[in-house]
Amino acid sequence: MWWAVIAAAAAEVALSGWFCSGRYRRVTDQPRLNLRWWWAGPAITAIAAILLTRAGSGTPFTDLAYLVGAVAMSLIDLDVHRIPDRFLAGWGGLVALLLVIETLTGPGPSALLRAALGGAALGLLYLLFAVVASMGLGDVKLALLTGSVLGVHSWQTIYLGTLAAFAAAAAAAILLMATRRSRRQDHLAFGPAIVAGALVALALGG
Repeated sequence: MWWAVIAAAAAEVALSGWFCSGRYRRVTDQPRLNLRWWWAGPAITAIAAILLTRAGSGTPFTDLAYLVGAVAMSLIDLDVHRIPDRFLAGWGGLVALLLVIETLTGPGPSALLRAALGGAALGLLYLLFAVVASMGLGDVKLALLTGSVLGVHSWQTIYLGTLAAFAAAAAAAILLMATRRSRRQDHLAFGPAIVAGALVALALGG
């Protein structure tokens, strides 16, 4: 277990170096985070990796790869309220590759089919929110990847991860408004909530 936790934390440290550079920021962005908070990424990753490894999984490398990229992506989304496509494509491609390999050598083709259907279902759900609400397309792409990672385990895992995501978003919105750091009409970065929901579902054993 500990080698997996150390490897995940080390990978997050490497990504944190890129985060500290601020290269993902655009001229039009309005940054909200101090880049000196880079250490939060490895710390969160180490704690989450311990919970995931204790829960057990038929696709451990996929789950840990999702965790490492998801934490870094969450910090970026909190900072600029945007998920960079290049980051999402590279990270998502790696997670998808690991998912296919681990599923075919472990749970089997039926789990891979469920992952594909789960990703499509969650992606379509968030696409609907993007059409009728202020959800970004980055959130839709993240939901597609997240649904696939959760779908390997079960439909119940997708359901739990989705409920937990909306609960986390609601709690964050209430806290921000209560502390007067946000107003009702302000945009809320939803990527971290999607990730938080997914990690809760995975930590409970898939």
